[in-house]
Amino acid sequence: MLLADGDRLYLQVSPSGTKSWIFRYTLRTQPLQRTKSAVLSALKRMGIEVTEREGGRIVGTTKEHNVEVQLTTVTEKTTRVTVNMADGDKATGEEIVEQTKRALNTATKGS
Repeated sequence: MLLADGDRLYLQVSPSGTKSWIFRYTLRTQPLQRTKSAVLSALKRMGIEVTEREGGRIVGTTKEHNVEVQLTTVTEKTTRVTVNMADGDKATGEEIVEQTKRALNTATKGS
């Protein structure tokens, strides 16, 4: 079951009762590869160790949190970022998106 909390934030409840926060954000005018690089930069800056990286899926962990980031191409110049915080930490999910946006802004200014 997926329950909307507002502003692109959803609470996912599995049949067994496990809860996780899902934060969906669409980055306009940002192709997938550039967005992926920005996500990896954001995770590194936040001290989240990347444990798996395959296609548009990035999995990371800290001592307290597990995170999965799914990148989906919407158009050639638009990427949807979905952050799934398996342990219910919505603040970290939101911060990953904010740090990704900052990394993209820095990369754009440097181009």
